[in-house]
Amino acid sequence: MRIKLKTLTPIWTGGVEKYCDRIHETGIIGSIRWWYEAIVRGLGGNVCNIIEAETSCPTKDASGNKYCDVCELFGATGKSRAFRLEIDEVDEECGSLTQDEYDKKKPINIRPSKRTRGWFTGAGRYTIDGTFININIVNLRDSEDSLSSKLIPVFKLINNWTAIGSRTQHGFGVVKITDDQGNDLEGPEDFSLPAAKEDIRYLPNIKDFFFTRLNIFPKNEDDWMNDIDGLKNTMTANPDLRRYIPYLDQRIEKMPNSIPIAPAVKNWLRFTFFPTFKKNKNCEQFVFGKSINKDKQASKISVSDAYKVGDKWEFRIWGWLPAANQTFQANHRSDFINNLKENLAAPLELTSKLEEFLGNNKIEMIEWREFNSENDTVDKKQNDINKYLISLLK
Repeated sequence: MRIKLKTLTPIWTGGVEKYCDRIHETGIIGSIRWWYEAIVRGLGGNVCNIIEAETSCPTKDASGNKYCDVCELFGATGKSRAFRLEIDEVDEECGSLTQDEYDKKKPINIRPSKRTRGWFTGAGRYTIDGTFININIVNLRDSEDSLSSKLIPVFKLINNWTAIGSRTQHGFGVVKITDDQGNDLEGPEDFSLPAAKEDIRYLPNIKDFFFTRLNIFPKNEDDWMNDIDGLKNTMTANPDLRRYIPYLDQRIEKMPNSIPIAPAVKNWLRFTFFPTFKKNKNCEQFVFGKSINKDKQASKISVSDAYKVGDKWEFRIWGWLPAANQTFQANHRSDFINNLKENLAAPLELTSKLEEFLGNNKIEMIEWREFNSENDTVDKKQNDINKYLISLLK
């Protein structure tokens, strides 16, 4: 199985000294596994919790070690992965900013207005026109068809709605995924994935995600990024941030069709939109994450940078808000999601608060997807998970 990736926003898979020196296979595999777990949980498959030793594979019975549906594919202690992933990346064509162009120890700090810290973003990796990151997936155990039927749904989900690699909550990793001939991957018509055993809702489960894509309509196509909250500060007004200008310029120069708007959108989400719910600090940190000394928690809401699709600018927001959680209860969850969709789906002629953070450029929702929900703009209240996933992965 061989696929091609074209970057729509920079891709990040980690590296030494906080510098993405190349595309690391482990970063890609980890991302694929995370989404595979979410899909299998949604289908009712058996998925262990690898974070907790007492619930991770292998478990034992009279016949010996047993592995969950995910570890059977991705491996665990005592069991090898069912495939090998090889990345063919040509540095001259798919390079990051060079060391001279990008200070490895000082990633770009995009600090929106009224924020004391802001968000740090690095250069990442990218493809130029006509080039791809080629990924070869070598089958080591299953039949080729069986392996493809398990992995293609994950690649379709990433291609259509989310992102791959690390730092996806900061705008990285939106990619166009095709087969080896450059054709779109075919979405599944049915699922051979494990199904109908369990319904675990406190760990990432595709039933508890929302996904949306939106267009931005710049008033001035040539320099609209200069009015984005945070970018404007970084590039012009704030003396403390002027040292970042050369590195930001290099990123924009090398990826002119990707604008780092994620900090502005996340700033609106956390500090303008969320406070309207008057929830406590624990709720805020549960949704948007925290980093207090060694007490760290990732954001459950991800925002992509803006990227070009044809002649239109687009960006994505997606999130996992578990249905079963004491900190952020079911009524909090429904209020948050319903109000977010309402804010983002405002008619084009109306100016939302988010648009003010995006330089007063108009935004318009393309689609909103959510399992068994009135909010879904394609198939409202679809409560058959197989039918929902088939629609989601078209």
